[in-house]
Amino acid sequence: MSNISINDLLFSSKATIELFLPLSYLIENECFDNFAILAEQGLAIDCYLSDNDSILLSEEPFLFAKIQNLAVQGVQFTVIKSVNQPHFYVVQDNRACAVFEKDSLLLEQAEIHEINVFSNRTELSNDFVELIPQKWPNIDLAASKTIIKIGDSTIIRWKAPDYDTIKCIAIRSTDPVGEVVLEPQKSTVLIVDFIIGKRINRKVLAVEVIHEIAIEITVSVKNVLTNEFELLKAIDQQNPVYAIKRSTAVEVSWDVDFADQVLFSPFGKVEKCGTKHFILENPLDLCLSATLGSKTKEKKLLVNCYPTEVDASLINSIDAPSSFYPDLAQSAWSYVLDQKRQSFAVQSRQLEERINLMYQRLLQNKHELRLRLTKMNNHFQNNSKPKLSGESGVGHNKKYDYSSILRRFSKKEG
Repeated sequence: MSNISINDLLFSSKATIELFLPLSYLIENECFDNFAILAEQGLAIDCYLSDNDSILLSEEPFLFAKIQNLAVQGVQFTVIKSVNQPHFYVVQDNRACAVFEKDSLLLEQAEIHEINVFSNRTELSNDFVELIPQKWPNIDLAASKTIIKIGDSTIIRWKAPDYDTIKCIAIRSTDPVGEVVLEPQKSTVLIVDFIIGKRINRKVLAVEVIHEIAIEITVSVKNVLTNEFELLKAIDQQNPVYAIKRSTAVEVSWDVDFADQVLFSPFGKVEKCGTKHFILENPLDLCLSATLGSKTKEKKLLVNCYPTEVDASLINSIDAPSSFYPDLAQSAWSYVLDQKRQSFAVQSRQLEERINLMYQRLLQNKHELRLRLTKMNNHFQNNSKPKLSGESGVGHNKKYDYSSILRRFSKKEG
């Protein structure tokens, strides 16, 4: 007889598996994990354990909880009491089987007639005890939304009237029927225990929280006077474009929230928060791509440069032809020209309005001054001292004669 692996034997089964093996052997070969895979594929599994192994199992709460979950998936666990079984065995599809001698560590192939299969021994029915009863009362457990955005809420509802109580860290209520509103800040797996007496039927409910990727990028240039980097404002905020003098020291900083991975071209893979320094010699396209699960978000910006032989002040002159700056993006240059034209047009209109207002005030003041001079001149001429000869007429007072000034006003107006 040739040796055979227990896992090869399990995964070669097509419909049913019946086995009676030591608990330590099942743990060592990760059989309980394989039971879960096979149960999902629809295989019927009967696992027999000795009375001593069932006692050891009660001292392993984590393993016992795993077996409880397997029982819910359809795996039958049975404890054999006071049975003198000469060997352990595995039977698959009621045909091929393997025997595990107690004094050997290897499974060996055997014929089915060579062993006594427990499922065929009806005379020992009083010695068969279900480790975990497989039939559970119905449970309705659901979430109104299993995928939510951060800040949103979901309603967890459960209905299990045949159970005594429930237990869950995220749920304060212990009533077998109820609901609760949860606002998780991260993806959460709710483990809810539905309890009847000392029996626990564990259910699992997952709620995925989706975070919105947030990207912030800033561009700064070094001030040669202060030797410090100063924040630069983009020409176009919607599609960021920067115009920077060639051979200038540039600082690019970024900060990304809620991302598993960040790629920043042309720098490659970077941390979620960082800074890069470089000397700008040629136009540079920057593209930051942040990934969260299956979601990806990008932000692009263009850093263009103009020659060092051109004075920086000329870059904002509307009279400077764009041919002087071959490295400056046409869109950025056009935007600069349009903005300067609009600015100068507004300033020109404001200046024209101010000049017109000053001219109107000057005319008004001139008119008021002329009236005042006329009144003063008439007043002093009419109140001159009379002559000694007794003439009734009023003499001309040259001291208060403003007629020459009034004539100058009239001459200028003419």
